[in-house]
Amino acid sequence: MFTKLQAGPGSGMGLAIVHRIVDRNGGSVRVISDGEAGSTFVCTLPAAIAGQHRP
Repeated sequence: MFTKLQAGPGSGMGLAIVHRIVDRNGGSVRVISDGEAGSTFVCTLPAAIAGQHRP
């Protein structure tokens, strides 16, 4: 789990880049949020089979 410890300005590109990488590799990104305590982003990728490469 990754946590941002201090609030501050950012470029706003992190989640967009993660989504693009995960999507291009056949995975998904979902968010779990309770409103006040923050959000958790879950990235799921398909299992790789040794010796096989994605086109």
